[in-house]
Amino acid sequence: MVQNDLKFHAEMYIVADKYQFTGLKDLIQRKFEYNSFAYYNTPEFVDAILTTYELTLETNKGLKELTAKVIARN
Repeated sequence: MVQNDLKFHAEMYIVADKYQFTGLKDLIQRKFEYNSFAYYNTPEFVDAILTTYELTLETNKGLKELTAKVIARN
């Protein structure tokens, strides 16, 4: 089974946010953006977006804004 890197990054972002690991959140955002090119036209991309929007707090816009930026760019 191939791991969905984007979903993994989204899940790790949620954990980093919960425990206030700012440096880890920044790293995950960079990795998410980089990997989004490989997964953009796949169900895995949609799955990662759903994870991001369903599990992050409403006040946390970091990964949400990044997903919107990736979508707008493509």
